[in-house]
Amino acid sequence: MLLADLAADERLSAQMLARFHREGEAAARLNHRNIAIVHDVGEHSEVRDDGIERSHPFLVLEYLDGRDLKTVLQSHPGGLPVQEVLEYGLQVCDGLAAAHAAGIVHRDIKPANLMVSDDGTVKICDFGIARLQDGTAGLTRDGFQPGTLAYMAPEQLGGRQVDHRTDLYALGATLYHLLTGQTVFPADDLRALVAMHMAKTPVPPSAHRPAIPRHVDSAITVLLAKDPAQRFTSASEAASGLKTAPTTRSPHLAEAARIALSITDPFEQLSALTKVVGLVAVHDPVEAVGIAHSVVDSVNRMWALEKVAEVVAVHDLDGAERIARSITDPDKQALALRSVAEVVAERDPAKARTLLGEAERIAHSLADAEDQVRVLTAIARVMAVQDPVVARTLLSQAERIACSLADPEDQSRALVGVASAVAEHDPADAERIACSITDPIELAFALTMIAKVVAEHDPADAERIACSITDPFDLAWVLRDLAEVVAEQDPARAEQLVRTLPDPYEQAWALHDIAKVAAKRDPAVARTLLAGAERAARSLTDPDQQARVLVAVAGAMAVHDRADAERFARSLAEPDDQARALVSVAGAVAERDPAGARALLAQARGIARSLAEPDEQAGVRAGNDRKGDGRARSRRRSSAAGPGRTHRTLPNRPRHTGAGVERCRKGSGRRLRGVTGRGQKRAASVVVSGASPGGGAGLAGRCWCSRPAGR
Repeated sequence: MLLADLAADERLSAQMLARFHREGEAAARLNHRNIAIVHDVGEHSEVRDDGIERSHPFLVLEYLDGRDLKTVLQSHPGGLPVQEVLEYGLQVCDGLAAAHAAGIVHRDIKPANLMVSDDGTVKICDFGIARLQDGTAGLTRDGFQPGTLAYMAPEQLGGRQVDHRTDLYALGATLYHLLTGQTVFPADDLRALVAMHMAKTPVPPSAHRPAIPRHVDSAITVLLAKDPAQRFTSASEAASGLKTAPTTRSPHLAEAARIALSITDPFEQLSALTKVVGLVAVHDPVEAVGIAHSVVDSVNRMWALEKVAEVVAVHDLDGAERIARSITDPDKQALALRSVAEVVAERDPAKARTLLGEAERIAHSLADAEDQVRVLTAIARVMAVQDPVVARTLLSQAERIACSLADPEDQSRALVGVASAVAEHDPADAERIACSITDPIELAFALTMIAKVVAEHDPADAERIACSITDPFDLAWVLRDLAEVVAEQDPARAEQLVRTLPDPYEQAWALHDIAKVAAKRDPAVARTLLAGAERAARSLTDPDQQARVLVAVAGAMAVHDRADAERFARSLAEPDDQARALVSVAGAVAERDPAGARALLAQARGIARSLAEPDEQAGVRAGNDRKGDGRARSRRRSSAAGPGRTHRTLPNRPRHTGAGVERCRKGSGRRLRGVTGRGQKRAASVVVSGASPGGGAGLAGRCWCSRPAGR
């Protein structure tokens, strides 16, 4: 029962009472599965202490067992799953169509007035403030507006005539909120909010959440039109707009998935898979999980599922948890829970802490000591944001376990992860840990991670750490990574560091890297650095190495000068390199010029079709999908800087085989590609690295196994 308490002002009370009776009786005549039933309308009279009789009108409503969507949304701050919202929207459209056919306008559609039961049925509630279209218009002339501002149509806010299309605007605003977790116009100031509803064009929902299909974007844009005449003509038409079949997954991405699954090298496959399932998961988590489960290699299967869980966690925490817990390998399940916690930590710290606690319990139960170190280190990195003391305790535990490992190589590898995590909070202690590493290769890796952290606040000390490395190759690698960090504050000093690199290929890539960093502050400096990268690349004798750098340079140029970048791309000698460069340019301009990006991709596809080798064609097509709309971008960079450089290889040092492969993937999950030629791996490299295929050092050898991110 809903018992109304009318205003003390008798004039307002009379108006409200008249409306209450009219609209309550109208609502009682509605009989639809998506409208809460009104069983009775009446008045309850009481005599006050002063002897005056007072009437309280009431509604007897259907009992509903469920939650309103405002409450549901509170547990999904990034928005509910897209398909779930669309299903709710279609049900609301059905209910509104029935009400509008009876001549009733609700006038207050919002998440709080939509109740969803356990079986997923949506009921529109609170028709008690609805009005008959032919009812007394004067009921609102005094400015009393029952709707909620965040969802109200311009004509309603302006006190103009409302009709069924007013409900459609409110439906659009409601769906927008359910999909994105944000109201159409977030504002605390009521006047500003009203002004935005009256005059400002809202950004499309997909600007907040790229997974939202284009047809849904379009339907909500129509629903939110300022002019009622430009909205859908009816709720049924709105339902048709929401039901329009979504754009199917890109065939190029489908082919990229096929290529990734066909790769026999476990490292190459994993690197490609993490990219592909990450992109698929943005649009279709179920399909991404299916791709992951189709992977034959059990280790890669678990890493792929972790990636899907991480992507899904952005907008569907419950779904991400289910995916993470479906991973059967305990250490990988713990890492997946850690990844989900990292994604949700800012919006739901308590939930993140719970997930991290669960991951920690799993870590302590692991039989393999190296796995324990890896998982505890990964948890500590995320925990440090919430509780630095607990994080440091976890890292101390990880260090003790690492030092207890009998195998010197395992010990060194484990200590690298610990040192790199400690460096983020205590660089001096991280140096202490690094100095206990006996393997010179792992020592160089650890010092690199420490130097990069220190460089953010003390570049000179970072150079000191880097220069403590005696091996020339290791030193060159460290300086390249360090230069990219230094470029954030001092591009000139970063260039000086790069010029000390003896290998022209490394120097070319390093110039490209620091140019991309410098572009954020000084485009002119970036152009100069890119010119240097081009000169260094053209001096290379290896055509594959030269092409990789030049393709990447084209993309970097496009950030500030698309026309020049296009000319540069078409100047490349090999057709497949031209196509890859056009893909690179498209990726750089897609966000500000989607139409131009699509045109570039069409040109790249045309070139791809002319290529003789099928794998070259596949590589270009996969690259198109990687950068096509500019939206499916990674949220975080790997801790190892540079294109494709999350896993090192070194010359004249044996690569892991057999059991060592799994240990390597546990520590890294990705590796730097070697010199690849023009076949399967070249195609895979585009899936993995987009516009800069094979952008690593191009050296075959022993794997650098530590993944500082704990993955």
